[in-house]
Amino acid sequence: MKVLRLGQSLCSSGGGAPAIDLDFVFTVDTTIAGSSGVGSMALVMNGTPINCDIDWGDGTSDTGVTASITHDYTATSGAGTYTIRVSGTVISIYFNNSGDKLKMSNIANWGMSRIRDANKNTFKGCSNMTVTATDAPKIEAFDMRGIFYNCSVFNGAVGNWLTTAFTRMDRCFQSCTPFNQSIADWDISACTNFHLAFYGTELKDDTPTSTANLDTIYKGWGAQSVQAGQTVDFGDAKYTGGGSAAAGKAVLEAAGWTILDGGTV
Repeated sequence: MKVLRLGQSLCSSGGGAPAIDLDFVFTVDTTIAGSSGVGSMALVMNGTPINCDIDWGDGTSDTGVTASITHDYTATSGAGTYTIRVSGTVISIYFNNSGDKLKMSNIANWGMSRIRDANKNTFKGCSNMTVTATDAPKIEAFDMRGIFYNCSVFNGAVGNWLTTAFTRMDRCFQSCTPFNQSIADWDISACTNFHLAFYGTELKDDTPTSTANLDTIYKGWGAQSVQAGQTVDFGDAKYTGGGSAAAGKAVLEAAGWTILDGGTV
């Protein structure tokens, strides 16, 4: 019989479908010193309430966690790479260019993790962190500025995030060097600030992948009712002229948008 942790579900849609993993699952490298020192991992919990259980990946766990917590691996297995699973109803960790940001290695599953309005710059400075998760976190934020700022190896697929409430995404992906994903399905209808959102990313380069992604962005965003007078910079990335991408861009420009790109292919 399958034993479920708090926050896990036995199945997704029945009929033998695989279990839905509601845990926030991520890997950390505790050989890096960070703020808590080699062999430890500090998790800053942001906002209230917080209510979660933490499996530290070394055979130990903490239950009923309601505040920030630091775990010492030196007493169990020593410094190394560990997969942490956080389960519960309210999970919200926060780095903001501080703490053990460099120890974050990969996010494999968002589960019940929450991105909150107080969490702008959530993963800022996590420059060793990749994201292979295919699900999406729970979005409770209006201000998403700098969420992945300077996550310099990040190129995660985040196109399925529910962004209806976004009002700001400035510096959202700034300095995420390899980032080149389509966020055409992001609802940006309430967004009023795109400043440097894509600065220092491959999405702004003139490549076939950037063109394909920019095409879908223009088509997706052009189909929305957007805030007038915005400025967004796609650098040298080109789009396909004479079709639906060009039409989508024209709709945005008709709303008073200033759009910088590399022109048509």
